[in-house]
Amino acid sequence: MVFPIELSMKANTYYAELKTLVDEYLDFHKTFDRSTLYGPRGMDFKVIQGLSQNIQYRLFCPQTEVMYRLTKDDVDKHKSESATAIDQIFPLCAKAYQKGMWASYHRGKVKVCIGNDTGERGIPQKILAQVSHDVKSLHEYLCVCEALFQMIETNEKYQVLQKTLTSGLINGKN
Repeated sequence: MVFPIELSMKANTYYAELKTLVDEYLDFHKTFDRSTLYGPRGMDFKVIQGLSQNIQYRLFCPQTEVMYRLTKDDVDKHKSESATAIDQIFPLCAKAYQKGMWASYHRGKVKVCIGNDTGERGIPQKILAQVSHDVKSLHEYLCVCEALFQMIETNEKYQVLQKTLTSGLINGKN
């Protein structure tokens, strides 16, 4: 899942708590040897009882999804020449978030939206543009997004020119 860099205080607290649990499991997983859970007669529940509830749950429910959120500190820490290159290669994508726009890929459609979602997960308030496209890579996704952002920018400029022309004709100006 992808999150905005800045979240409300409530959402930030929630994901900070989740990050602590995920970090605990990841640290455990680095040194984890599955054979320590088994004794001569099967699973050793004394060993399992010594683990935190978080780790026990993640061991028995491995299909659990893990969400990780980049923070401003993460972004600042990892800024490099490659980050600058992405800004240069996909300039409209890089600027879109500052304008309140965002893009998503869902069920074979790339959508460019504005505003927060409606409260129902993944359903935006307003879709500015969308296209059906079977995206096979992040690069392809960013190319499609860049084209959609360019289309939106071009349409905005066209509407301004059309209004200017229309108002000029109405006022008798050429």
